[in-house]
Amino acid sequence: MEYIIVCVYCSPSENLDNNIIKLETICTCNPNKRTIIFGDFNAKSSAWSPRPTDLRGRVVLEFINKMDIVIENSSDSLATYSCEKGESWIDLILSKNIDRNLVNSWQVHSDITASDHRLITYSLCEGFSQVHRRIIWKTENMKLSDFKLEISKLVRNYSEKSISRGNLDEILSSFCHELTLICKKCKVKKTSRKWKSAIWWTKSLEAERSRIRALRRRFQACTESAERVRRRIFFKKEFMKYKRSILDAKTNSFKRFLEKLANKNNLGLVKNVLKFSNIELRIEKIKLANGDYLENYGECRDFIIKSHFPLVPVADDFVINYDDNGTYPEFTVNEVERCIGKMKRGKAPGEDGFSLEIIEEIFYADKDWFVEIFNYCLRFGYFPKIWKEARIVLIPKANKDLTVFESF
Repeated sequence: MEYIIVCVYCSPSENLDNNIIKLETICTCNPNKRTIIFGDFNAKSSAWSPRPTDLRGRVVLEFINKMDIVIENSSDSLATYSCEKGESWIDLILSKNIDRNLVNSWQVHSDITASDHRLITYSLCEGFSQVHRRIIWKTENMKLSDFKLEISKLVRNYSEKSISRGNLDEILSSFCHELTLICKKCKVKKTSRKWKSAIWWTKSLEAERSRIRALRRRFQACTESAERVRRRIFFKKEFMKYKRSILDAKTNSFKRFLEKLANKNNLGLVKNVLKFSNIELRIEKIKLANGDYLENYGECRDFIIKSHFPLVPVADDFVINYDDNGTYPEFTVNEVERCIGKMKRGKAPGEDGFSLEIIEEIFYADKDWFVEIFNYCLRFGYFPKIWKEARIVLIPKANKDLTVFESF
């Protein structure tokens, strides 16, 4: 994950305007980048301290509100600056385009340092960031002849390996990893992309796009240096607003669609709208049975999932007792082939991203080995871990108390 880190010092005897303009330029030129600003602004405000807001503080607050920046400081913390003359809260940590759920443990330390400024620490955990969008592998996107040749080599290599209950997980994981590498190697590179009409696109956005393009042409056509810089800054500011309006349009369109789904109780269509990667789900807190609350994002998420999908306790020494007199018929090639033939095309693949067409190519590369994998699972009484992985999306229900896990 890439971040832009900015460190700034504003002398108390100098005007803030020059530094603020530089910061605005950085934010305007990188409207969607994750940005962290560490600054000694020598400004006071009740937004980050118990002191009233002064003139410099109002200038900084105006910049913060204009650029849609988040203040990470806590107003009830220790003073960030301490000397013989007194204490003050003049050091700020500001962030832009960073999910609030990722920032934890912001703290001003009281330990003595070699500076009048106290040590400030906080953690930025990416464990709860938006999930990386998986790649769905389809044969239509492959160089088919090369892909079939590579698949034949891969299956031939793995069919020669001996399989036991102890190494079944390892072999399947290794096979999926190498299959992913083959898909990447044989993927056809797209040279052009057809435009698809977006349901969130409106006439007002189209008019705004024309205006932004006109502003860009206007600043590019200017030859006078000072005027060109002024027009460029103005264009960048308006362009950032335009990008924000597009994001808002996408978000609102997605929310309206979810409301329709919730009203119709037609959750089977949810899978068609989960391609939106910029929709942020905020879980503030979850109420427990004893009346207490979970406020950590990770704990809330895990509690909701475990409540909906409770784990079945199984002892470590649990053993399946087969009936010695019973018969357990193994899978046959014809049986598996009929099942594959009845499966519907175009359905969502598993977490590995392999579509049904990819699975078919593996099956036809070596039918006996493909079926033997299933029979190994049947003989061992074991279901491989790699086949148990799934992606869960929490969707809040409309008009429900979001502190209750049943509301997701």
